[in-house]
Amino acid sequence: MKGRELDALSDEDLAAIENFPVVFARVSPENKLKIVNALQARGEVCAMTGDGVNDAPAIKHANIGVCRFFVCLL
Repeated sequence: MKGRELDALSDEDLAAIENFPVVFARVSPENKLKIVNALQARGEVCAMTGDGVNDAPAIKHANIGVCRFFVCLL
């Protein structure tokens, strides 16, 4: 699923998708947070990666957060 498709969905609509997407492409930091919220609403454990400060909200909110940058302050 692409970021622009995520933009068209609410958090609730994304969480309600029966066959939840397993690959996301071209997503914004806001999209990443939406994915985390949707997965957690489904009772899933969620891991999120990011490479900058703009990804910090999604990384911090995820059950497992991985920063792929030399210095990432959360």
